[in-house]
Amino acid sequence: MSAATAGPVVPAADVARPLPSPVWRTVRSLARTYAVVAAWFVAVVLVLWVGAVVVAMRFGPLGQSMVQFSRQGMTWFPFSIGVTVVAGYHAAHIAAGMTRRALGVGTLLTSVGNAVVLSAVIAGLFWVEGLLYAANGWQQAIIDEGWFPADAGDLLAILGWQTLVTTAAQVSGMLVAVVYQRTGPWWGTLLLPLTAGPIVGMWWIVARGVTAEWLTTGARVGLSVLLTAALAAAYLVLLRGLQLRTPRT
Repeated sequence: MSAATAGPVVPAADVARPLPSPVWRTVRSLARTYAVVAAWFVAVVLVLWVGAVVVAMRFGPLGQSMVQFSRQGMTWFPFSIGVTVVAGYHAAHIAAGMTRRALGVGTLLTSVGNAVVLSAVIAGLFWVEGLLYAANGWQQAIIDEGWFPADAGDLLAILGWQTLVTTAAQVSGMLVAVVYQRTGPWWGTLLLPLTAGPIVGMWWIVARGVTAEWLTTGARVGLSVLLTAALAAAYLVLLRGLQLRTPRT
């Protein structure tokens, strides 16, 4: 056979190159979306922190951390991301020919990654704030009784506790979205104590002003992990049989 009739030569690397797994493709797609949303969130947090410090300086030396007040935002913002991603991504994911299993595992993995990144930002902001306070002779105290059992300078502890809470909040949001899609608005709302309520339970577990006297650090971590695992398991089970809804006309 001549070279003219043999056809083009395909490199062996192109022939043998496997396609990424559905889970990995889901993670990559969601990670790009999360990166954009997280960047906006961080920008808002930075603006609010700078504004809070500037305003507080006008009333005298600062005696408390301003970053500690990010607690609510670092809970409910990831929660809203979980709701939005599952509600808006499920139909497109299935229409692209990928499985609900890939969606479930992919969203859980990206939730953990998103929680680590956001928590690292908060820990880094505590560090920057500590440098600023030390340079001005201010006290970086924690006064929020709902805050973690960690001082403002214990950055690794803050990173760990914040990651646990943020992960639980985002998984809870995904569970809320699945329950609403499976049961409809009425039951979805009535079941909120079981789907969104665990976030309150998580804060009760980690709040230093509530359980500090009798609950050890190991017990706090264990209960937090178990609670998040239960939310994740319920999410995966309910997602498995979730059907696409046809819009009513």
